[in-house]
Amino acid sequence: MVRDGQLYVDKTKIIRELLNYRNKYVFLFRPRRFGKSLLLSTIEAILLGRKELFDRFEIGNLKPEYPFESSHVIRFSMGSLGSNPDSFEKNLVEQLKYIAFQKYGLHLTSSGIGGTFLQLIQSLHDSYDSIPLGKAHPLSDRLADLPKVAVLIDECDYQLLPNIHDPKKLQSTINFLSDFYSGLKAVSGMIRHLIVTGITKFKTFYQSSSNFIDDISLDPDFSKICGFTQAEIRTNFWKHIEHSLKKMKMLEIVDCSMTEEKLYASIIDWYDGYTWDGKSNILNPVSLMQFFSNHEFKQYWYDTGDSGIIGEFIKSDKEYFKMFSDNSSIQAVDSSSMFAEITPYSVLYQTGYLTIKKITRSRKRGRDGRDIKIYHLAIPNREVREALAQNILLSRFFSLNDNVNENELYDRFIEFCEYFAMRKESHSQKALVTIFSSYSYKLHSSAESYYKTLILTALCFSEGQVTAEVSVGGGDIDLFLELQSDIMIIEVKYNHYPGSTAGKNNAVPQETSSASSTSAVPAINQSVSPGYGSRKDKADIKKDVSRLLDKGINDAFNQIDAKGYAKKYLYAKQKKTVWLVAVSVVGRDDAKIKFRKPKIGPGLAEDQPKNWTLLERYPDPVAS
Repeated sequence: MVRDGQLYVDKTKIIRELLNYRNKYVFLFRPRRFGKSLLLSTIEAILLGRKELFDRFEIGNLKPEYPFESSHVIRFSMGSLGSNPDSFEKNLVEQLKYIAFQKYGLHLTSSGIGGTFLQLIQSLHDSYDSIPLGKAHPLSDRLADLPKVAVLIDECDYQLLPNIHDPKKLQSTINFLSDFYSGLKAVSGMIRHLIVTGITKFKTFYQSSSNFIDDISLDPDFSKICGFTQAEIRTNFWKHIEHSLKKMKMLEIVDCSMTEEKLYASIIDWYDGYTWDGKSNILNPVSLMQFFSNHEFKQYWYDTGDSGIIGEFIKSDKEYFKMFSDNSSIQAVDSSSMFAEITPYSVLYQTGYLTIKKITRSRKRGRDGRDIKIYHLAIPNREVREALAQNILLSRFFSLNDNVNENELYDRFIEFCEYFAMRKESHSQKALVTIFSSYSYKLHSSAESYYKTLILTALCFSEGQVTAEVSVGGGDIDLFLELQSDIMIIEVKYNHYPGSTAGKNNAVPQETSSASSTSAVPAINQSVSPGYGSRKDKADIKKDVSRLLDKGINDAFNQIDAKGYAKKYLYAKQKKTVWLVAVSVVGRDDAKIKFRKPKIGPGLAEDQPKNWTLLERYPDPVAS
């Protein structure tokens, strides 16, 4: 990269801090495609003593001067071993023997992983002065008592995720990795640096063998070591933003009113938002590079290596809603115990689908008397939000009608979001019904959660950020949508009605329990008569459905009013307009949407209103 004049972001100041860290043996975990391999490549060059490469970098210019002592470096990736536990050891032994011969001219004779590693490190350590440094820079000044070998391991958990849902293979993988790190511990006295990177770290995988390695993944000093900060984007990539804007205008992807600052804001919305200390936001590097190449906002991170595990964890509406909720959290006494168990949310966090938004302390203490930290999790950005929405479509709502394809469904979502953002009521409800009807009637469920899930999924394709089950003083808001200039508090009500409304004319009547809806269903037409379908019956059905739709709207607004959902967002410094939204659903062919504004009464304080009331009636904000 340096010799070819390629663009890079200088992270060597943080790397210097890592190499001077109190423990020379460290774990660093980040989601895939965040630059971990490039980080190890940079560290390898530094540890080989290649000072000439770093004259223009911070590590080559900071005082006191970094010594650049040369070491033998063993660098390899577990990703080349495959995912079959039966072949791990054989493949790793072959890889180490290849490194030993190609770089150092050593012939290793051991057949097991423990013996091979011991033989390689012992040989390099004992013969430091006589073995060339693997085609590296000539030896520089070095300390006599400094361990002479550095070990850099990439993708340390590569075999863990593919086997996470197979208990037998998972245990074999854990046993192998535990034995491997036990071997490393035995030769740690000869290792100058041991730096291990990966995606996931679980206690079952490392607790008995690698307790000599520090986990720096959530250390604030290293929160910016991978990925880009907003300051780095402005400093290093602004010309690329200008170039992309010109291309996008030429291709008519954006209109002429788009500015560099607006485009930058969109980049941040799409690809920023990861954080490992709850404070410093980090932008995904692979997504940014792909955007600058294609000049189009897409799910680059997700498309370049989906881990394939998300569908296994999304098996109910409750689990799906929790992912989009502001209530998702993991409690632990420290970062290591945060990863103690293999749970859906620890996996989703470590693989990059959730990130830490803030860290607080619980009032309770752990058994050892230490404070319990609460790691509050949230979806990092729009790219991941849309990826999760698509995943739920494929894993749960996978059966579309014959005349609807996947791309057409996404277009319907986007159309609904556009109408919804403009508060066009009749257009929004027609678009919503079109989405409902996109799926086979056999999938439709007589449950409010089913329709809330579909609406949540659709709103993931909006220009704003959607959150589920937002906690306020009076309870949990169903859906919360924050747009550029508006805040929408959304309550969804479902009232089951047997007959054609549940599955159109090809449906069979569905039985439902009283628990299927949060609203009581009036005792009207609860059975289908032999004459069902006549003109008179259809007229009666239409009236009944209309009454149920109106009931759902009233119930939704009454709940918003009674529980004070809007109070939290009605304060003097709030620059966005607050809208109350009621969504009423009777079946896959019948939905109604109403928008209203809360009315603020007298006595508005500087930060929070003292008195407020809802208007009893509010006209449609935009004529449909």
